[in-house]
Amino acid sequence: MDKDTRTHPRVLGTAGAEIGRGAERFACRAFNISVAGCYVETRHSFCDPTIDLLLRVPGRKEAISCPAEVVRKDWKNDGTFGLALRFLSLDWTELLGLARLVAPQL
Repeated sequence: MDKDTRTHPRVLGTAGAEIGRGAERFACRAFNISVAGCYVETRHSFCDPTIDLLLRVPGRKEAISCPAEVVRKDWKNDGTFGLALRFLSLDWTELLGLARLVAPQL
């Protein structure tokens, strides 16, 4: 097995989330979450290079709002779309929320 050379530690479990632009939101599942990005699966394809992600973190009352850049799209045989996302311009509250999510995995 190849060594993982990514910079940030990751949460390998899933989290509930929503993605969209503006008022348009769709449910998705987030995987492989780090403080820098994540991978989501959804039934909705996006053409925009940036989207908004609302990530529900266990133990936190409000969802973390993460503007994100789509860095890769995967079309799957089961009709879902996979999106590799890189987070953009997180504020300190959102960054700390993500760090708390990842920290127990270390």
